[in-house]
Amino acid sequence: LDQYFYFILLINDLPSYLPDWAQAMLYADDTALLIAKKDSISLEINSFIALNMTKQYCQHNELVLNESKTQQLTWKGRKTNDYHGLPEISQDNEVKCLGITIDDNLSWNSHIDDLCSKLNTSIYALKRIKSSCNNDTARTAYFSLFKSHLRYRLLAWGNSSARNRERILVLQKKAIRILAELTPLDTFHQAFRELGILTVVSLYICEATCFTIAQKPDHLGDNHHYNTRSAYDYDLPTHHLTLFVKKPAYMGRKLSTNSQKTRRDAE
Repeated sequence: LDQYFYFILLINDLPSYLPDWAQAMLYADDTALLIAKKDSISLEINSFIALNMTKQYCQHNELVLNESKTQQLTWKGRKTNDYHGLPEISQDNEVKCLGITIDDNLSWNSHIDDLCSKLNTSIYALKRIKSSCNNDTARTAYFSLFKSHLRYRLLAWGNSSARNRERILVLQKKAIRILAELTPLDTFHQAFRELGILTVVSLYICEATCFTIAQKPDHLGDNHHYNTRSAYDYDLPTHHLTLFVKKPAYMGRKLSTNSQKTRRDAE
């Protein structure tokens, strides 16, 4: 930990060194540069300048940039489809950053593959623990071994696709069957309630709603002074891409608004 602490102190001014060209994200010894432009020419220019300024920064601070371990990942739109990246840096279809696998299409399929592997290992551990411990110990093991992996960065990948959610939900049902000692023919819906465990879908809704509340976005009633029925609904921004709908900032507003409408209808 000490070496990471001193390293962070050494490079903590890197973001202020690249404000006009890239957004620098620092975590321990992992550094990422985020560059966003609407056309391929501007993206190529900013990428080139940001990389060379980072090299210059390293030289001034007596650091060495290891280009063999440096990766670049490009999310392409219609106007940046002809961008091929910097030639001296490896261009990859996916990269691993802070425990999650990000691909160039933001499909999260590779991350779900890795997550399923971890969850399968956790299920095996739960079987062993359940066979030799009581129910409370097995439930505690679920939260530490299974849910910790399930909930990690759920807000990012939780709305990726129905297929990915179904893959995770199937594994979660296996874990619940172990905890509740259910047979393959028994239903598991009541077991979720009795164990006090949320499904992966419910966890995502909870995460997205809490994220929206923390962001404090505008309500429809902020635009006027009339006491309308939808005054406390969140203002949903206009968009042109399906990918925009999957953003936590958008989906959180939509889920929160839908829950408010359901509550009003129930009243």
